[in-house]
Amino acid sequence: MINILYIIYLLYMSSNYIQTKLDDSNFPIIKITLGTTIKDEDDFNNITNFWLKQYLHKKFFYIVFDTSNIKKLPLTYLYKLGKFVGNLKKIKIQYLKTSIILIKSNFVRKLYSLYLKIQGPLSKIYIVKEENDIYIITSKLLKNENILGYTEYNP
Repeated sequence: MINILYIIYLLYMSSNYIQTKLDDSNFPIIKITLGTTIKDEDDFNNITNFWLKQYLHKKFFYIVFDTSNIKKLPLTYLYKLGKFVGNLKKIKIQYLKTSIILIKSNFVRKLYSLYLKIQGPLSKIYIVKEENDIYIITSKLLKNENILGYTEYNP
């Protein structure tokens, strides 16, 4: 009986699981669309390796993090992300200029608040609630225009 319930649970989880998407096709705008969760160490490493790969261009870039799909996130990955960003801060030339984080849920907003207690931001960060705001901000960033009216965190 337990095996059947476990199989049903796995089928349910896999049908609701959304995988993380990593997109650098519009460089210097990089997009990381987080999935339902970070399921394991490989999933986390794919994200951080993708992020590190952007530094190989040796050109300034911007990252958009879309957290809309997150349903759960093990706190160990917040700690690992903090350590990862701490190591990025040691890089002599910081090519990441700005991050834009799409946060729709209170759950993710609380996680991000906890994360900021672990590690301060690497670059300027804008927090947005709507996808349209991403396009407004990225357009202004690419044109070197002032960005007003959004929650901003500075390193």
